[in-house]
Amino acid sequence: MTRKPYQESQDHRHSQDRWLISYADFITLMFALFAALYAMTILNNPNQLIATVKKTETEPTTQYDSAIGFDELSLPSSLFSTLPSDLANNSSIATIEKMSPQASNSEQQTKQLLISKEQAQIDSIVEQLQQNLTSMIDQGTIHINKSTWGVSVVINASILFTPANAKLNPQSQQTLESIATILKNQTHQIRVEGYTDDKPINTPIYPSNWELSSARASGVVRFLIEHGIADNRLAALGYAGTHPIGDNKTSEGRMKNRRVQLMILANPTENLDALSNSETSQPITAH
Repeated sequence: MTRKPYQESQDHRHSQDRWLISYADFITLMFALFAALYAMTILNNPNQLIATVKKTETEPTTQYDSAIGFDELSLPSSLFSTLPSDLANNSSIATIEKMSPQASNSEQQTKQLLISKEQAQIDSIVEQLQQNLTSMIDQGTIHINKSTWGVSVVINASILFTPANAKLNPQSQQTLESIATILKNQTHQIRVEGYTDDKPINTPIYPSNWELSSARASGVVRFLIEHGIADNRLAALGYAGTHPIGDNKTSEGRMKNRRVQLMILANPTENLDALSNSETSQPITAH
């Protein structure tokens, strides 16, 4: 079957136009080549780049009326991350470096202000506790200590509970009420810890000191909640006789070890720096 003249002319035209594909590929490659050479020119001429940066700082608008040249281009901020190391003294970078200490100083001032505010709150708590618990501080049955993390109130178990019992004594309520009145309007977290001596116990209710110490801490927490302290600020822990502060070989030492300790924790934001000049606890005595 012979080809028609029209079909032959169309095939001939398609074969003639194939050169356009190669030409387009060539133009694309040339564009990529010149773009790469232009980029290399920028990196090899830092002085020109510096002049352009200075110009863009003083003249933020770009002129497009004349032929576009390198000096008339606005540089994106991301370009600064690719500058050579010998441009470290550039005025733009120097300006950023000058701003950093100012930002740092402002942040430090804000932090110091928060720390000072927290310090004042902690000092106020200590002062009020000292005033309300003066007689027991003088008797040695309550000890108040201020340290880097906040304030601890150590209460001898003898004024709160009968031996081997976690039920609060009626006379203990006044002491705990005084503490609750001071703390209920604060925002600090409070950790209530129960401790015993190392003498084993085995009662139907408390088979060991672990149950007894935990029950005593929980009893104090329950009392504080009933007297206005939010329950999400409180935690109860029992340590049994694992953290003695006195000699368990003497009756006096064992009495010291039987205690409940309230840990009034400084707020986390302000707990970055010490609340006092010493890392150790500072005992507070009544005046």
